[in-house]
Amino acid sequence: MKLAIVGSRRRNSKTDEEIVQGIVLVAYAYWPELVVVSGGCKKGADAFAKEICDSLDIPIIEHLPDLQPNDTYLEAVQRYYKRNYKIAEGCDALVALVAADRKGGTENTIKYARKLNRPVFIVSDSFPCEEGKALVAFLTERKQLPLAFEDEVVK
Repeated sequence: MKLAIVGSRRRNSKTDEEIVQGIVLVAYAYWPELVVVSGGCKKGADAFAKEICDSLDIPIIEHLPDLQPNDTYLEAVQRYYKRNYKIAEGCDALVALVAADRKGGTENTIKYARKLNRPVFIVSDSFPCEEGKALVAFLTERKQLPLAFEDEVVK
């Protein structure tokens, strides 16, 4: 299974790190073929996911934006949106640690994942909650998911 883990850079607390670690550990326990998909941000959920995956030798695909040195602000935003679409397209399910204001790239990735009919699990500040129960149920069911497109695995 390819599980995307994304989130607001503002979700950068020790609790957020523990939540991401727990999600990866549960997913890996039930899906030993787990591959984590992320946007490669150096802060927040992406960084936490990379750290735990590296420590357990879990493959991780990081979709980095194709930023160019002379990009205008709008061109850079479009490149991040394209990256977010690749994350949504390349996963079987998406876990998103959202900020309280529900703005930014995480929300853009959620929108794309929903358009592609991927299961989306929102981790808000009130986690664990009903979404948390649904996520655990999803991860522990072991139902067969359609395969997402293949991509290069970055270790």
